[in-house]
Amino acid sequence: MGTSSLLATAISTTSTSWGVPDEDLPHVHHYFDEAHLSYGLDVVVIGGKNSAVEAALQLFRAGARVTIIYRGTTWPRA
Repeated sequence: MGTSSLLATAISTTSTSWGVPDEDLPHVHHYFDEAHLSYGLDVVVIGGKNSAVEAALQLFRAGARVTIIYRGTTWPRA
C-alpha cells in the first residue's frame, strides 16, 4: 500500500466522479469510509463544505496528514 490517498467527496453514501484522468486509480476514493484506515497517510480532501471539513478533521484525528483543496475564494458559511 502506498503512502498517499485521495478522498473525492466526504461523508456521503453516493459516489461522485469528476471525469478526470486517473480518478479510477486504487488510491482515489469517492466517498468517506473509515478514518482510521488512513493512519500515517497523506490524504487530500477535495471540497469545502461541512462534510469535507468534518472528514478532514476525522482523518487528522486518526493520524493522517491532511490537505484540503477548495476551489472557492472564501469558505462557505454554515
